Amino acid sequence: MNTIHEQAFEGMQNATIWQKRFSRVDTGKKQRLNNRAVAKNGLYLLLMFILLLAACSTPTAYPKAPVSGEDVIIGTLSFQPDTPQFLTYSSGNKNINLFVIKIDNEVLSFLDACLSC
Repeated sequence: MNTIHEQAFEGMQNATIWQKRFSRVDTGKKQRLNNRAVAKNGLYLLLMFILLLAACSTPTAYPKAPVSGEDVIIGTLSFQPDTPQFLTYSSGNKNINLFVIKIDNEVLSFLDACLSC
């Protein structure tokens, strides 16, 4: 028959064995979670790099914007509601894309240019 001290010692040994087993499981799980986080961050960086390359690529050229002197004059009577009209304005050696849209009988215009343009 084991004494109380021997039983306590055996119980402590069993607890230590279980702690080691669980710590290995936890370490493996932590490593997998860490690997996923690294892969996720790498994917985000790759997507940002691709978007930056695409943003600064050669832009699409649209029909030339009608110019009168230094002003762009666009007749909006023929515009379909909620349908953008894309145009390209040339300034020096730069082409600047823009679009004009009619929403609720209000005409809005927007430039489509990156920072370098």
